[in-house]
Amino acid sequence: MIDSSFRARATIDLRALKKNLSQVSAHCPESQIVPVIKANAYGHGVEKVALALNAMHRKFAALAVASMEEAIQLRTLGISTPILLLSGFRDKVEMDLCLNHKIEPVIHSMYQFEEIDKYLETEISHGVGRVWVKFNSGMNRLGLDKEQALRVYGDLHRHPETEVVFMSHLASADDPESQSAVELHTKADSGVRLA
Repeated sequence: MIDSSFRARATIDLRALKKNLSQVSAHCPESQIVPVIKANAYGHGVEKVALALNAMHRKFAALAVASMEEAIQLRTLGISTPILLLSGFRDKVEMDLCLNHKIEPVIHSMYQFEEIDKYLETEISHGVGRVWVKFNSGMNRLGLDKEQALRVYGDLHRHPETEVVFMSHLASADDPESQSAVELHTKADSGVRLA
């Protein structure tokens, strides 16, 4: 028999979470905050954390999750804050779920772009809300290369009711000499938002 008394446990002080987010907001009043609560809020309990964030009555840019199941779970909790789906959609069924539940997908692969572009070209639509385009700046997990990212941004930007946000997971965030994301920003027009 395994003695469970030695298992690691993660606990969260929701008051401290709210205070920390308030401090971030105070120090960066022009920044948009996207709390990442994937993987059951990193083991702290997504329901508890999401409801605590929702109760703050602060405007977050979005709440970020890793899977469609997590996104739908937040909607069933009554969370109306935008939800950022970091993994993007896997197929047309998931893309439709994103559109129907106001879940903002990350476009990190050309197949995702082709699916959403086809929808925008064939449906009588006023856009798809906000989509995020992930640029691979060196971490090499997910993301489009520079040329693909600029093409996807340009093509999606043709639809005025679709807001497009660039994002990246910087592989060398602590390296002041790294210019990956800066180069991408300077090649695109001034309307590009980097997340």
